[in-house]
Amino acid sequence: EPTGLRTGMTWTVLGQQNGYVHVGADGQTNAYSGDTTIDQFLPILCVLADGRTAPGGFSFDYYNGWARGAVRATAAVQGTVLTSQAQGDSICATTFGAGWRMAEFHDGRYGLDFSWTGGWSWWAEGNLVSGSRFWMAINDQPANPWNSAGDIPPSNPTSSEDILLKTRLQELVQPMLAVAQNPQFRDLVFTGVARRFDGDDNVLLTDVIAEAEQTQIVDTGSAAWQSLKAKVAQLQNMNGQTYYPQIYIPNFGDGAVRDPEITLVVLETDLSRTQLPAYQISPSGDVQIKAEPVDEAYAEAHEVWVMSVNERVGLSSSDFATVRALDSIDTTARKQHVDKPVDYETGEDIICNPTGLRNNMGREYLMRFVVPNPSSVEHWTAGKLEPRVIIVGKGGAEVKNAYFGKIKRKDVKNWYYTNLFLTTWDRAVWGDSMVYKWVEEDHGPNIQLSLGLSNFQNSLLGLPFNANVTATFASGHDDMGSGVVTFSDSTYQDYGTGVVNWTTCSVGGDGGTGNSNLALSAIVAASSTYSGYSPARANDGSQSTNLGGAYSWANAAYPPQWIQLDFGTPKTFSKVVIYTSAGYPIRDFDIEVWNGSNWVTVDSVPNNTSLVITRNITLPGGNPVRLVRIWARSGPTHQPGYVRVNEFEVY
Repeated sequence: EPTGLRTGMTWTVLGQQNGYVHVGADGQTNAYSGDTTIDQFLPILCVLADGRTAPGGFSFDYYNGWARGAVRATAAVQGTVLTSQAQGDSICATTFGAGWRMAEFHDGRYGLDFSWTGGWSWWAEGNLVSGSRFWMAINDQPANPWNSAGDIPPSNPTSSEDILLKTRLQELVQPMLAVAQNPQFRDLVFTGVARRFDGDDNVLLTDVIAEAEQTQIVDTGSAAWQSLKAKVAQLQNMNGQTYYPQIYIPNFGDGAVRDPEITLVVLETDLSRTQLPAYQISPSGDVQIKAEPVDEAYAEAHEVWVMSVNERVGLSSSDFATVRALDSIDTTARKQHVDKPVDYETGEDIICNPTGLRNNMGREYLMRFVVPNPSSVEHWTAGKLEPRVIIVGKGGAEVKNAYFGKIKRKDVKNWYYTNLFLTTWDRAVWGDSMVYKWVEEDHGPNIQLSLGLSNFQNSLLGLPFNANVTATFASGHDDMGSGVVTFSDSTYQDYGTGVVNWTTCSVGGDGGTGNSNLALSAIVAASSTYSGYSPARANDGSQSTNLGGAYSWANAAYPPQWIQLDFGTPKTFSKVVIYTSAGYPIRDFDIEVWNGSNWVTVDSVPNNTSLVITRNITLPGGNPVRLVRIWARSGPTHQPGYVRVNEFEVY
């Protein structure tokens, strides 16, 4: 039984001469069962056998035929795409036009009127990159991706539009490298990239071409220049779509070493292809494939040119101005505020509640986020990441819709500090949960789109299970997932979707900073007070447990008696601390809050013997309250008629 993956037969470039290319089998080729597993990515060799005349000076035979036409190669496709020869023919026709089909082993002809069929290699008109390998069909052997022995691996869907676009970019490689041998042209590209016209390290080829001709640094009549212009123009109208090719240089001016020879790769959209073939000029002046493929780590250390398309040309002037302003943010300056966070909009220091607790009406911040593996979102050849977060609260109401501009991948792989003010978290308005939806924007206008929230998330927002919450963001985007932040969560925790992680911060609110004693600003009152003692001692800030009227409040009438704090406005708190007098600790008491109509017991302490009592409190319904009191039922065993409170703290 067959083992392993299916394979497909491949050919390579054997030679080129005067506009003609010799393709055929080499030592790797296996014409009987295939030689390359179909999980690999290779171009498809396409042929237009239109009966054109054979060139002079060539000798043709069975092993060295004439294809009676021209060849071109598509962008690399996974072998799994080739489910039949008809599918290969369709890809060639869609990419290059009517009459083009997948090249076949026996396309070479020889003999009188080229009526005899040969094999193994043949010539055609065309110009292919030296060292390239291609998927080839063979019609009389089980050596194709669709009929060889073996298993079919999982595959990623590839659209005909994607193949066409990448093929057009691929065909720009040879003329671009040829023209870029001119040092002045190369400097012109660097100058254009340094302008960062849209915030990324890129320059449009249309701009480079115009400036090169204006400054007269190129031979406008050369074949390479004319080819470059023609192939750029092809992208201006591709099945009704306009694309703007560009050179993008990852990590430009940020540690990438400029090598003597340009290394160029082509935009890739398949996230599984982390390593890509790279192209350079050989010592003989021909374009060749670099011996080793290039990956993101290489592009971080070495200057790599990426032939890609611009995603922003065509945006409205207002959208472009907005994103351009964000792209100018100085990431380095942001890193300087790690230890002492600053609100980048106001310049004010952000003092997060040190307890990690939120208070109602507290200022909520998104402090930082990280995408540990940007390649799980977008390919490294696609440029900087463009994250956006949409935050919604109760009823699906939008809390914040924030776009962060273009961020270098190596920066977003580490914590990226936003220090972004979101809202004053009013629980009556926003509820107790906020859903964060993260996307990475690619292209297209900003339109109203669904956030795709889960039924569980909808339920947290008080919405029906099938509710469709929408927001405005780019029509072309990658989904980075969603997560829930709950009011009762500690702000010290990290949140995550599996793709992006983030942290939050809460400042102030009804409960102060979370480390502030609310009692210090409250009005204190008591049911009765023993002579020489005062209720004011209970919130004077002194934590002394000394005995006596200089340190304490004590009752005059027999218990139960109370001492009360009035905050003036409703406050949220979760902890009280009570200090009593040495030798005379309060024994039995309740902590009560006023709900607007009744006193509600939120905690009860019997048989206490401690001088300092700390109690965690849950407010009824989580609602803020204005009044809190100690309802004292007895003093110590040896003096039950008197209760003493030296300090009453509320947090």
